[in-house]
Amino acid sequence: MSSDYLLKFLGKDSVLPVGWEARFNTGGVPTANASDYPVKDEIVSTLDRMHKQVVEAVKATGLETRNEPHPDENRRTYFPTRGDLIIFLMTAHAMDHLGQASAWRRAMRLGSATGT
Repeated sequence: MSSDYLLKFLGKDSVLPVGWEARFNTGGVPTANASDYPVKDEIVSTLDRMHKQVVEAVKATGLETRNEPHPDENRRTYFPTRGDLIIFLMTAHAMDHLGQASAWRRAMRLGSATGT
């Protein structure tokens, strides 16, 4: 969702597969039914494709645009410029969720995500 948000923030069209926004958006209610979700390979390939599109969109965004004030006045406290949000979504936000996945793996006794 954050990659899609960032693409739209950079003026690009949404590239989420149909139904993903409703299933994965903030505030969504998870289900125990695995068939309600795409398979892992589809999720990983979509994430990889979207990350590549984000990188290309950021590369195409000029310094002037990145230095513009964040368009949402309420979010400027945390992200004063467009560039601040870009950096956050491409680094800290992903890191936070990867940490959650790592903690979940350990809780499920799957071991460390890094193999250590």
